[in-house]
Amino acid sequence: MTTQAQVSIISDDFLSGSIHTGTAGDFGSVGLARSQASTGTWALSGGALTNTGTDARGLGYIVDVSSLAINDTYDTLNLSFDYTYVNASEPLYVHIYGYQNGGGTPMPDSLMVNLGGTKGNASTSKVDRDTALRDKFIITNSVNGAAQGQTAPYRGEASGAYEVIGTAGSQRIEQDFSLSTIISGGPSHLDGYDYIALAFTRGEATASSNIVIDNLNLTVNPAKSDSYVDIPESRTYALLAGITVFSLVVLRRR
Repeated sequence: MTTQAQVSIISDDFLSGSIHTGTAGDFGSVGLARSQASTGTWALSGGALTNTGTDARGLGYIVDVSSLAINDTYDTLNLSFDYTYVNASEPLYVHIYGYQNGGGTPMPDSLMVNLGGTKGNASTSKVDRDTALRDKFIITNSVNGAAQGQTAPYRGEASGAYEVIGTAGSQRIEQDFSLSTIISGGPSHLDGYDYIALAFTRGEATASSNIVIDNLNLTVNPAKSDSYVDIPESRTYALLAGITVFSLVVLRRR
């Protein structure tokens, strides 16, 4: 059995670069790393991502995953990052969506995830130029496994995101999202998707609230049952050696 390694989708230490605002959340922002709406208040400070605004908007990444060196055993997304809260009662939401091209050619201004929303929402469908009918995207929520559309609560609401709440101070979060639990009929492994979007959104921020995020990583891992070889413990090696010796003795007696 061949051991396969995890593959990186997003890796950001926030030590360099900028936050794009021109095509935030649109098809034109694919591959541009961090992006936010022009009204967003996320910033880079001290080698970390910060947000101190009371008018909380989203910050996101959209990555083309169609050319990753993976196969149909890669079915588990792993999200990890360091974070610091001032206000322990205010939630942070993480939205993760998988996109399939539905046959059309998206325009640069075709919306993929709305980073200008409030109250923790990151809409994936709107009713104007960004309709799913025109853009042809087939969208699956990687957090809850549901198909995304224009009917609540399956259009990017905070209720469908991964929620972090209840702890003040510096923390570390690490969470797996198994695509094998997809309930919408969408692909149950990453190589069935063309794009992945990740967006951070906040609840109703207060004047005293502040958040810091660092060392962000989103990877995809193969199913352990299909791809990993467990390394035996020393006592297991001893047992195997004993079985081998016993087998040789039996054969010699024959």
